[in-house]
Amino acid sequence: MNVRVVLIILAALMLESCSDTPSPSDARQKLANQIQQQSNGLIKLVSFEKTDGVMQEMMGIKAYQMSYTAEVEFLDDCIWTAGNNLVGWDGSFRAQRNQALSSGALNDFFNASQGLKPAKKGEHFTFTGQMAFEKTERGWH
Repeated sequence: MNVRVVLIILAALMLESCSDTPSPSDARQKLANQIQQQSNGLIKLVSFEKTDGVMQEMMGIKAYQMSYTAEVEFLDDCIWTAGNNLVGWDGSFRAQRNQALSSGALNDFFNASQGLKPAKKGEHFTFTGQMAFEKTERGWH
């Protein structure tokens, strides 16, 4: 019985590494890591949903483009790179605490022109995005 269970687990692991598309859980983890690193722990991923995907192949290289909707929560009052009206949000989660910034109208104008936006602790932000993967011998990366 134990040998059978081990064989089933090994087969499942082999199938996972050879899957036709990357898993949404792998994409979620990749995005969560990016958010954690860029935001210095001030923003966390609270939901992730795959909405679509496209398989591509160019010159023998398999690629997959995953579309998603996600939601983040701000863990403290901060200012973050939400983008500006001309360019829009660039997909970055760089953030710093408000206390690190000076106050005043000139500073507020500078922050807005640089695409910085204040966020309050507990506030949520929902966004859509795309994530690219490349197929290698060891699976999707």
